[in-house]
Amino acid sequence: MNKRFTISLLILIVVLAAACSTANGTGTGSENSKTITNEQFGYSFEVPESCHVGPMPDGCKQSPPEERPEECLCFVDGTDPQFVAFQKFTFTGEKTSLASIDILSPDTQAFLPDEGADLVSFIQQTRSYMDLDDLPAEPNMVLDGLPAVSLLIPGKQGGAAAQKVFFIKDDRLFEITMGSNLDENNAQLYEDFLATFVIDE
Repeated sequence: MNKRFTISLLILIVVLAAACSTANGTGTGSENSKTITNEQFGYSFEVPESCHVGPMPDGCKQSPPEERPEECLCFVDGTDPQFVAFQKFTFTGEKTSLASIDILSPDTQAFLPDEGADLVSFIQQTRSYMDLDDLPAEPNMVLDGLPAVSLLIPGKQGGAAAQKVFFIKDDRLFEITMGSNLDENNAQLYEDFLATFVIDE
């Protein structure tokens, strides 16, 4: 009986350790993470533990990325709850990638749909300036339980494309934009970011 109890206890410890490891990871297995919460609008997401919280420190742009201090390589600025910015540099060999993710929900008509408004219709009505050729007829993903629209906006005149996710919460539209070059590193970071995105009920 004691042997069975000991084996069961060991299995439980291993399962709990694995769960804790997963909860503290960023999805890439490379470093731990910390949670950023927007209390005004009721959502949170994870960023690498090493990220600086607050506006980009002064002097960060005065040297090439590879020569900048750590606090200049990753930061998340939620000073304005309506415009939250997350930027991270990734170095792969001699290649440098900058990922830039913004979460927008300003107090403008383009982000304030009527109660019960249809998500896709509201995007069409308020974003005619975007290339909406690939806009789906209905939500094409679920973000933490809420219907959402994921849309790739092609780059214009050689500019970088942007990946966008739209969702409505409490009669307010939110727009998450990955506006950087969508290379492999940035695409993975964006995927990991969305996987940690939690929306309060």
